[in-house]
Amino acid sequence: MQSERWLSFLGLIRKAGKISLGEQNTGNAVRQKKARLIIVAEDASPNALKRAQSFAASSGCALINVPADKNTLGEALGSSPFAMAAICDSGFADAFHSIINQCD
Repeated sequence: MQSERWLSFLGLIRKAGKISLGEQNTGNAVRQKKARLIIVAEDASPNALKRAQSFAASSGCALINVPADKNTLGEALGSSPFAMAAICDSGFADAFHSIINQCD
């Protein structure tokens, strides 16, 4: 039930246009200083994880490994599978962080 909650919240963030999906778009959001939180799928490759960690370190934003695979994330957001995404709104980032922490 909790996983459905945070996946639904990601859908809301997408509808608001405040999320960048995929490695290239996440990198663009970081370079444009829009990224507030980076999320990474549990089955992301070691290379993708390393790149996400680099993005987070360079931008100073938080990085969260979410308990879902790339396919689940893609299906939840109506897109192709992706390993990482950047939430580009502070309010949404804070709310997502609290929702995902409740799942633990």
